[in-house]
Amino acid sequence: MLINEGYSNENVSDLNIHMNVAETYLWSKLNDQQVLDIEFQRRHPIDNIVVDFYSESLGLVIEIDCSHYFELEQRSKDAERTAALQHKGCKVIRFTNADVLGDIDGVIAEIESIVQRSVN
Repeated sequence: MLINEGYSNENVSDLNIHMNVAETYLWSKLNDQQVLDIEFQRRHPIDNIVVDFYSESLGLVIEIDCSHYFELEQRSKDAERTAALQHKGCKVIRFTNADVLGDIDGVIAEIESIVQRSVN
């Protein structure tokens, strides 16, 4: 079980209001257990890190990287976040905004593939 420290429910609720277009689009596909009946939560705190989407039953984190992801400093920060989450036992997958907006079916297929490997 992961401990949620450093973020109140109000802080996380505020973050949910500010989802970008790609995050909102992916959430419309993940919400209500639409992907292989797996429950995902959005903007979920794991210790002091708030992840875009999280399946507690699988320990699966899905992150959507904005266009600034390609900047060296941001890639370094994201690598640190990924390492910290993996250290806590999470599997982390990343997509870009362009992936989600340009090929949502491919993104969902990749998520389904990872989910199927995780449950088998």
